[in-house]
Amino acid sequence: MDTDEIKTRLRDLNTKAYYLLIALSFAYWTKPAFSVKLALTLTAFVAVVPMQDRFKSQSAFEVIRWAKVALLTIAFACTFWWLWFASPIGVTPHATPPQSSASADTAPPPRHAATISPAQILLTALGAFLGALLSIVASMAIESQRKPKLHLTIESPPLDRPHPPGAGVAQSRFLRVIVINNPMPKPLQWLGRSAAYHCAGDIEFHHLEDGAPIFSRAMPIRWAGSEEPFQPQGMQDGSVKLVFDMAKYHAAFWRDCYPGTPELVDIAARYDQEEECYGWTTESYLEGRGWRNPEFKLPKGRYLVRVTIRSSGDKLSPVFKLDNSGAREDFRLQPATAEEKARLQPQD
Repeated sequence: MDTDEIKTRLRDLNTKAYYLLIALSFAYWTKPAFSVKLALTLTAFVAVVPMQDRFKSQSAFEVIRWAKVALLTIAFACTFWWLWFASPIGVTPHATPPQSSASADTAPPPRHAATISPAQILLTALGAFLGALLSIVASMAIESQRKPKLHLTIESPPLDRPHPPGAGVAQSRFLRVIVINNPMPKPLQWLGRSAAYHCAGDIEFHHLEDGAPIFSRAMPIRWAGSEEPFQPQGMQDGSVKLVFDMAKYHAAFWRDCYPGTPELVDIAARYDQEEECYGWTTESYLEGRGWRNPEFKLPKGRYLVRVTIRSSGDKLSPVFKLDNSGAREDFRLQPATAEEKARLQPQD
């Protein structure tokens, strides 16, 4: 089990401990007992103390994880004992009436009757209801906070790359956006933001003037951190040749976005002194394209670009402005104004 997986399990333990802490607080209020007090103390220690923030090694994380599991197990045992064996509130013994010595031998043993007033019954029921309601509300609030929250920004400055002789291109500029899964606010970092798994998406190019689409289909995104879809392969003559790798090709369309870790998405590229630019995707590596995909060729001008990222039913679709009206050094992405965004048709 690697360090990231252990951290994920620690966050899950913290969340479960927080839920239990809320329920135990109301349980102690309705029926205080030493067992529930001990369970409340252990659970509070697990839920609140950020022990995992003080250590970095995998072995330390393992020790912390098992320690928290042990403390929660003890808290569960205390809660179970309280539930089945703790004395109920409001139980008072009735005094046994005095008996004469003549009837002492035949009198039944003294009996204690428990009396619970209607007010106590109502108070206990109200406490249980409020505890359940607060637990549900707290659970919904925590899960809402833990959901992935993706945010897109423009990479600045753009990526300028020189290329070796024989590459077909001497200089290039790539426009990219940064995708980040926002981390939790500091007071809630111990809960941990969930990762956005299997993120994919597409890019649409539109005319700036009227928002009309330029191409017949959207361009699938390529995560810039992906490997190029080639695999070295030895040939019979002893040489090494790069062959197309279909697994790497498909892997570039998907990415898991972890909290606080930025990921880059390619938008477009422009080469040397050429005036046109090209949408950049994994399809640009296909044979015969030469990094210039004719399906997504953009002549000199300015355009609107809508980047859509999808993950687990959520969707994010910010709009940017692509400026390809000047020299390659001025090729860039800019934020789109509200008026420019309004020109695009809403997505399905």
